[in-house]
Amino acid sequence: SVAHAQAVSSSTHLTFEPVLALNAIMDVASRRGGKREEAAEDISQDDMESRRARRRLGREQVLQESSAATWLWAGVVVVLVLSMAFLYASYNSAPPVRERRPDTPTRETSPKSFQEKAKASPDKAKSFQDTAKSQDKVQDKVKSQKKAESSQKKEKPEKHRAKEESKTTRKSEVDLRNIPLLQRPVPPSDADRPFVMEILAADKASRSGKHRDALEKFNEVLKQLPQSPRALFGKAQVLESMALEKKSNKLMDSAIEFYQDVGLESFLANEDLKYNALVRLAACTEGRAKHQPLLLQALEELHHMDGENPLYARQLGVQYIAASNMEKANVIFKDLLRENTEDYFAVGHVGFLLFSEGRYEDSLPLLLDAIHKDKEIQLNPKFYLYAGEVLTRLGRKDEAQALYGEAVALSLFPSVWQRSVYTEPGLRAMPWWVRNETGYNSALQAIESNMSIISESVLTMCSYC
Repeated sequence: SVAHAQAVSSSTHLTFEPVLALNAIMDVASRRGGKREEAAEDISQDDMESRRARRRLGREQVLQESSAATWLWAGVVVVLVLSMAFLYASYNSAPPVRERRPDTPTRETSPKSFQEKAKASPDKAKSFQDTAKSQDKVQDKVKSQKKAESSQKKEKPEKHRAKEESKTTRKSEVDLRNIPLLQRPVPPSDADRPFVMEILAADKASRSGKHRDALEKFNEVLKQLPQSPRALFGKAQVLESMALEKKSNKLMDSAIEFYQDVGLESFLANEDLKYNALVRLAACTEGRAKHQPLLLQALEELHHMDGENPLYARQLGVQYIAASNMEKANVIFKDLLRENTEDYFAVGHVGFLLFSEGRYEDSLPLLLDAIHKDKEIQLNPKFYLYAGEVLTRLGRKDEAQALYGEAVALSLFPSVWQRSVYTEPGLRAMPWWVRNETGYNSALQAIESNMSIISESVLTMCSYC
């Protein structure tokens, strides 16, 4: 800076003085300082603008993210509202609830909703009307047949009537095959509604006896919706019919699997469909030892779904006894007696449970009441055996013989001395036979003539034991 001041002074041809030099130095320094301040101000302005730009970009990003989150939550709310509306609409348009008991009338669809559905889909409405009419015709025929049979029974004497009643099935106290299903066709679930026409066509083929065509049509529906509960139920019905016609255990096992899928494992089946599938599952598994756990499961579900109907509770208690689960059977029958003290079916089975525990004096009045007051127990020879054995153990043999005589009068036993529960019908039964009546006279004579040799050989063999 000093050299610069000297050069300035020499160029102006001035004499160098210290004050002037100092002023020149200050002037140059002030100029450079101003430039530096201006440069600093420029830099600070650039920084501020860049900071403002970054802040602006950050705000825009935050706004974009918040708007995206807002739209996302709005979409979730819309989906929830639509699903609730769909559930409400499906609940209001649900099919009529099945009839709980045979004596209660079925709930019909309201005229207004039926007319609306008919206008929306006239083909479906017509098909449902046709199937309902066909079901009504079948029911009218069954009713007329029952009336004719009842009138014929009234004309027959009581002795013949008792013999005919004794020929009924005695495999179990309650025959699940006589349980009435819905009077109307089994309604499809919501998942099956796109395939209603195909299902109705398959049902029609099944009712007409065209089982192969029905299976093909149900399989076509199952290709598009493998978990279709109505198609699985229809396929099980077809397989059950084929199994009964061909007497095939393999086909019956397949039907049982499909009934199990619908009644116990399907989450798409509605309540009516599950109910009917469980009823058929119980009917198909009854009397099959390997399917006894499945039968118990089906009856437990039916008892849970229809607790007001004592039919399933009775059969569940009987199956608990068959499975040697006396504790659960005792609970079931005592609950039945708590609801109805005049349920003599439950009274008889409580008597049997006491008999199995060795409490003979407590079981005898219950067994006798059930025999004389319940028709199902009266036609079951096992309870005559239980009561007769209790009387014999208590030393009342004459009363036991009289009780066996009542069973003989009802054709439950061939004779007082032949008290087999599983007597084959049509076979000749006699307590004592004459040798000529057996048809084995020569063989019996040979045994009689060699009886001494036979007895000696038997005693010899026993001596080595």
